[in-house]
Amino acid sequence: MSEVTIIIPILNEQDSILPMYNSLKALNLTDYEIIWIDDGSTDDSFQKIKELCISDQHSKCISFSRNFGHQYALLAGMKRAKGKIIVHIDGDLQHPVSLISTMISKINEGYDIVTTKRMGTEKGSFLKPIFSIFFYRLINFLSETKISENAADFRAFNKKVLNRVMEFQEQHLFWRGIFDWVGYKRFDLAYSANPREYGKTKYTFRKMFSLARFGITSFSLKPLRLALTLGLFISFFAFAFGIYALIAYINGRIVSGWTSIIITSMIIGGVQLLVVGILGEYIGNIYREVLKRPKYLINDTINIVDDEGS
Repeated sequence: MSEVTIIIPILNEQDSILPMYNSLKALNLTDYEIIWIDDGSTDDSFQKIKELCISDQHSKCISFSRNFGHQYALLAGMKRAKGKIIVHIDGDLQHPVSLISTMISKINEGYDIVTTKRMGTEKGSFLKPIFSIFFYRLINFLSETKISENAADFRAFNKKVLNRVMEFQEQHLFWRGIFDWVGYKRFDLAYSANPREYGKTKYTFRKMFSLARFGITSFSLKPLRLALTLGLFISFFAFAFGIYALIAYINGRIVSGWTSIIITSMIIGGVQLLVVGILGEYIGNIYREVLKRPKYLINDTINIVDDEGS
């Protein structure tokens, strides 16, 4: 059994792989394994990783048949982790590799999980930090499980936590929520993200929005309860308006024009669409769970004995 397992998801990061590897070697770890997860890269990322694995038996690789997503790449690595301490880190060098030593020390001190929180980042989209703030405020308002704000998928945890999170069977994984849900003794470590030196971000707004939807619907029933409350309120409003209209008709005080009718119809119709949309998200999640498709498919492995496909 290795002392430390470092899991690195990779998607089209061919220029970052060797610098990432050299940064990890500079930590001077003695008993470790590096599991690279090639998440369906279309560049030379897999070839670069393969060369490292051939020259260094500490490096191992799992190559997906296509892009299945960051969360599933982490899952594939965790299923094959042999270390007593497991570390998640992105392969774009924006997570400071030097912090891994501190994270390992904290686990050895008795903490079960070391989570990291971004305190700064490289210059980028003006909307991205705003979206991030809005997402964490919204999910913590809706969710029974409080999600650490500005948390990243850059963490360390021990074997006990690994065994517990491997019990989760849902199709759509949101690791930030899961690691907050399980509890245990944790230490929060602040860091400033490094500027991206190679390539471009793979975390588009579409992927961020998709992760946000899954995160909210996976850890909260409040949207359904809010939809019910809103529906009851609008129904009461519509009922009261109906009584008013009936009384106005009886008294002959019918006001000409369609403004009030149109406004009322738009409000009620809009709320109905909102509620149906919320229900659709939850029903869609149920549908995906019932299908029980593999979470990912493996095309190739290097220095890994098993050939598990999901």
